[in-house]
Amino acid sequence: MDKTGVHSMRAAEEFLMREIAESSSKLEKDCFQIAFVIFVMGHVLAPRTKHDYGTIDYWGALANTENISQFNWCEFFLDFLIEAVCRLKNDMMANNPNTNLVGCHLFLQVFFLDNVDLGIFNKKHNVLPRISEFDQATIITMITMGTDLGKGPTSYSKCMIRQVSDLCYARCNLCGGVDDATNQAAEVGKFHQPTSLNEEHGNQ
Repeated sequence: MDKTGVHSMRAAEEFLMREIAESSSKLEKDCFQIAFVIFVMGHVLAPRTKHDYGTIDYWGALANTENISQFNWCEFFLDFLIEAVCRLKNDMMANNPNTNLVGCHLFLQVFFLDNVDLGIFNKKHNVLPRISEFDQATIITMITMGTDLGKGPTSYSKCMIRQVSDLCYARCNLCGGVDDATNQAAEVGKFHQPTSLNEEHGNQ
């Protein structure tokens, strides 16, 4: 990949638009894999403030394409998201008008809506990946149903947590024990974020 604009998502997109087949050379296949990871991380899982540029913190994991699948991408993306949330919270507390939103907001939306009880609007947890159950119309409807009336889209205190038996997620309380309680007000701190697909399945 040409070093000119190497951090740009456009460079990765150009590789993805090229023809790739079984007969393609190993170099072409390797470049496609690397470009795919850079594109997905830069636009979906770990986007930064500049939509056309991404972080290079994970590029060491791309040095050998044979080992890409061995890297803990879930942990990286969650760490990136938590860091972004902490930075946003600090900016808001400091009344900083130049607050930037980075990280995968879509994950937070799906994870929250997947864990609160919205009655007939609840999604069954028999489909993976979970994102495939949420289109734009579904997300808007569920957010509307979960929002406290008269308090705007940032208040969800009326939402109750769904029963553990209905979920594909593991859940623990702040003391480290398994939380089987239901009908509790939604508190993000009580949700355990799975770091792998196996954990999301409940290690089954």
